[in-house]
Amino acid sequence: MMQPPRCAAVLFAVCLSLIASRAEAQIDSTKLGADAPSVLLVTFDTVRADRIGAYGYSQANTPTLDGLAARGVLFESAVSATPTTLPSHASILTGTYPSAHGVHDNGVFALERDATLISEAFQQHGFRTAAFVGTYILDASFGLDQGFETYRGPASILEFRMHAARRPADEVIDDAISWFEPLDRGERFFVWVHFYDPHRPLAERDAGGRKIERPYDAAISACDRELGRLLQFLNSRGLAENLLTVVTADHGESNGEHGESTHGIFVYQSVMRVPLIFSGGPLVEQKGVRVERSVTNTAIVPTLLSLAGLPPTEMPAVRLDALLTTKSGGIPSADPAPILLQSLTPYYNYRWRALRGVLWRDHKLVQGSAPELYALQEDPGELADVAGKRSDLVADLSLRLENLVAEHAPLSWAANRAVTADEIELLASLGYADHYTGEDPFDPTLPDPRERIGDIELINEAGLNFRRWSELSTRYATAWQRDQNGRHFLEKARALMLELRDHNPRDPTIPMLLGAIESELRNYDAAIPLLEQAARERPFEPEHCARLADTYAKAQRPDDAIREMQKAIDLDPGQPTYHQMRIGYALQAHKFDDALRSMDRYIGAMKAGSPERRDATRWVAEQKRRMPAGEPRSAPNATAEPRDGPR
Repeated sequence: MMQPPRCAAVLFAVCLSLIASRAEAQIDSTKLGADAPSVLLVTFDTVRADRIGAYGYSQANTPTLDGLAARGVLFESAVSATPTTLPSHASILTGTYPSAHGVHDNGVFALERDATLISEAFQQHGFRTAAFVGTYILDASFGLDQGFETYRGPASILEFRMHAARRPADEVIDDAISWFEPLDRGERFFVWVHFYDPHRPLAERDAGGRKIERPYDAAISACDRELGRLLQFLNSRGLAENLLTVVTADHGESNGEHGESTHGIFVYQSVMRVPLIFSGGPLVEQKGVRVERSVTNTAIVPTLLSLAGLPPTEMPAVRLDALLTTKSGGIPSADPAPILLQSLTPYYNYRWRALRGVLWRDHKLVQGSAPELYALQEDPGELADVAGKRSDLVADLSLRLENLVAEHAPLSWAANRAVTADEIELLASLGYADHYTGEDPFDPTLPDPRERIGDIELINEAGLNFRRWSELSTRYATAWQRDQNGRHFLEKARALMLELRDHNPRDPTIPMLLGAIESELRNYDAAIPLLEQAARERPFEPEHCARLADTYAKAQRPDDAIREMQKAIDLDPGQPTYHQMRIGYALQAHKFDDALRSMDRYIGAMKAGSPERRDATRWVAEQKRRMPAGEPRSAPNATAEPRDGPR
């Protein structure tokens, strides 16, 4: 594939200075002028730069991205700040590293209102603002909606029935186009569009049932096609005039490199190197410019502030240089600044040591239990660790890393949030594991992810066997039939979890899943201590309390079951299943007044007028009718595993 011409940084600065002189005459650095561009920010989820045609991938089908690159500026060596969706997007939208904004993992962190997003800066200057995201991971409840007059993602919970936690690219673009429809031609806007399709699980067959070749590439191509549809619409409506389009990704995908099947654990280039393309607006005369030096997509914020003519003071927490500026006419620094990399997902998901690193010039240092050093120009696949040969460079980069962490210290912008049972189910449906908070993620005594990466496959296999067992409850009418046909699934899951516990007894995924398995095997004396440990370590997750309560009830300890289920209800009072289970435990304990109160709360947790509420009302009436006759019985599913099993 023929590549667009390459320009060195100096030549690029000279080219860009031609438009800078004209732009400075039109854009005052203290206020927006009439010619300030509208901005379309597009983030692809889970997309490696080397799977895009403009980055040299011969099998790509990405004409939209390739066209934007041919008409704009492409950064060859852009990297993400972290390989996890929510933290990375928090960095893209705030212009700060995760060490500063404090969102370290999906699901259990949220940006508070003290945080400042670039959408707020544009909104304050009269821009229309909107966001259209493809996954629940970026739901408004996680704080990224600040400064957006419209913020829409996939439906998550409706009448207590679980809906898809993701939506395809065509639905995202349909939603965006519906927002643009009434927009006047002269209105300026800042719009963020997010595509989730390349994230696993990937579609294996098309709508016609035909097998999809290269599903990952096909998902990227589908997003590219839908982005093209949006750009065509904007052009047809005159909304693409003076439009600056910025495309990047939150992170890449390992695809088996370094033993990692997906992403989120390591900070190798397979998950850190992302596409970054600026096209149109103030850069309209730049065609096929390619910048080789390493940059971070965290620097999108200061770059957009500069290109739109907004003063940097709009977002005072930003401590990164702009990649392109209209004032200086090019790249601000001849010597690239070091880039901070980190992944705390190993700690929050598996209680492994978090990873932190620094990328500077052509070298990357990664700090784990032992330092790793890679010379990226000679070894782009990071296969040869040269730390033992370059102790001087290890020392230098370690100091740079220490200074970076200090410079980008916590801003107290993020908070831990309680995770409801429905949210746990949504997160699990997207392939995310449980979370842990509490101690130092960089504790040197924690296992190194490089040594434990194989455990993830064991965890996944154990979880799969447990889910197969759970699914048998819908196939067989009696517990005996399920035991006869599915006990081997439990035994296999148990053996895998015991093997994992020998590897890493501190892994927080083990007590919950192993405890659930022992409970299903009716080994309650073994199950209860494990589930008590899980509930202690994750006091913010109600499903852990619910699982423990269920096991107490099976072990004929209804008073303990009532107490523990109340903890789950306190964390997630809107979950009807918890109230229903509590009724069963109260009836089991012959605490009829308690059961009556729980029945009222159970009905109250249902949406008024819904079929679920009508069913619940009939069921409660039947329970009340039986109680005076001395025939109390357990609520349906009162001792069944909470829905799809442990998370």
